[in-house]
Amino acid sequence: MKLEVSRAQPGDNGEILSLLSNIPQPGNISLSFERSPNYFHGAAISAEDPEVFILHSPERESRSTLGIFNIGTRRLFVNGELQRVRYLHDLRLDPSVRGTRALSMAFQTTREMMADDELFQAVVLEENHSFLATMMRPRKLMPDLTAKGSIETSLIHGRGAKRFQAPSVDIRPATLDDLPAMQALLDEEGPKRQYFHYHDLNELKDPGPWYRALSVSDYYLIFEDGELAGLAGTWDQKPFKQTRVAAYSKPITLGRPLYNVWAKATRGMPLPRVGGCLSYLTLHTVVIRNHNTSLFRMLINALLQGPARAYDAIACGFFTADPLSHGPRSFPRRTLLSHHFIGTWGREHRPWIDPKRVPHADIARL
Repeated sequence: MKLEVSRAQPGDNGEILSLLSNIPQPGNISLSFERSPNYFHGAAISAEDPEVFILHSPERESRSTLGIFNIGTRRLFVNGELQRVRYLHDLRLDPSVRGTRALSMAFQTTREMMADDELFQAVVLEENHSFLATMMRPRKLMPDLTAKGSIETSLIHGRGAKRFQAPSVDIRPATLDDLPAMQALLDEEGPKRQYFHYHDLNELKDPGPWYRALSVSDYYLIFEDGELAGLAGTWDQKPFKQTRVAAYSKPITLGRPLYNVWAKATRGMPLPRVGGCLSYLTLHTVVIRNHNTSLFRMLINALLQGPARAYDAIACGFFTADPLSHGPRSFPRRTLLSHHFIGTWGREHRPWIDPKRVPHADIARL
């Protein structure tokens, strides 16, 4: 089958959504990461400047989408310096074109767009064994990739506990009056973290695509002895990003009814029927001075007793090298593991990444 690569157009939205829903990620719980009703809304929160391409066959009467990928850019702090970094994501290929030139064509397109020393990121789920093997195996027409850490995503549930409270700590929603102090905290702490996104919180006054469906009050501030010690945003992304259950393994299928009875009684996280979506509130832009895990536990606890009560779980993700990754481990949770890669097209331009800087993950923008 002859294939072509073209820039995605708004009119391709329907076929893109169909492709995403029909290619779930493998695992004991097979998940489909969808972008209904408009793929381009989700694309614009993963990349400030999305670069979306589709693969299609000119031999078909309609422009049937057989593959998609996004290689857009976003501003990140790398080694303390702000730079634009490409993010290769949403790479999906229809089963009918796997084993063909489709993957090579996708990488060749990115090659034509990028300089030899231009960085890009990629994140691959642990259970996507076949694609992980592809990423790790050097070969012609593939970029030079280096594994740079693993990201643990937690789906936290439960009622919270009094032991995660302290009289010296106050946690509350932000207001417009807090924006200058919030921005100052991000400007101070962000460059200390590896891969931290650049944020201009003044945009929350009139949110554009990067802050879709967010308001200032969705951010929570942590005060210790009256001083701002940290902040984190909460984000209900279900209106434009969904995680749908495509299938369960046989053991989970058999045990799901009994498990859901237990979950209802304990405020655990229920497992929806096949075809249903997970219900969770996503944490993002988590910044706490000195990576204080105790303060982060108090924040999680406050959210479980507050806004997260309207959801089945809180979703958050951290590099396993980040001290804050220990915070969710104090609560009931489910986990997913992903692997993070940094790549360039020129092997001689393989980047040096300062290992002393704590890496920062923001799963809301993956």
